[in-house]
Amino acid sequence: MKKFAVIMLAIIMVIALCGCGDDPGKSNSSNNSNSSPADNSANTVPSGDPSGEPKYELIYGGVNVFPGCEYDEKALSALEPAFSEIPGCALGTTDKLYTFADVELQVAEMSGKEVVYSAYFISMDLSTPEGVSIGTTKDKVLEAYGKDYTTLGDQMTYTLDGVTLNIIVQNDMVTSIEYTMIL
Repeated sequence: MKKFAVIMLAIIMVIALCGCGDDPGKSNSSNNSNSSPADNSANTVPSGDPSGEPKYELIYGGVNVFPGCEYDEKALSALEPAFSEIPGCALGTTDKLYTFADVELQVAEMSGKEVVYSAYFISMDLSTPEGVSIGTTKDKVLEAYGKDYTTLGDQMTYTLDGVTLNIIVQNDMVTSIEYTMIL
């Protein structure tokens, strides 16, 4: 099982790094998922934004960690994430990888700020507000998100306002969920 998880993580990281580009002007709001380590629930609801544009959230530990949001290391440090550094999206940069109980966050430096680049679900107990989690059937994914997606092998990709929602389905079951910022 560990070998499978490591292979899946490697595949996701390669896919995420392949999506890196050089168009930082794109919007970075998307589908919301709120999660908290206490209840392992997720909730995706646009919150009000004074600009009038929808702002999506992925709440973890009381902090919005949705791709495109500034990473709040001080607020999340109490959750004691594992930390490592990985090659970044831009040539010669290094990104930070914070691994929590339910989610893994890749954080990149953009315009002098630490910004969440991707959020990868690592817990079978964590689900999106639409009820999709690792172990969910493909039919439930289609019911929750519809048929407006692209495929690459076993991966279903929904593009939502500058963020992709990547869901890998194998043998009719979800094996991976990741939100990734489009650069």
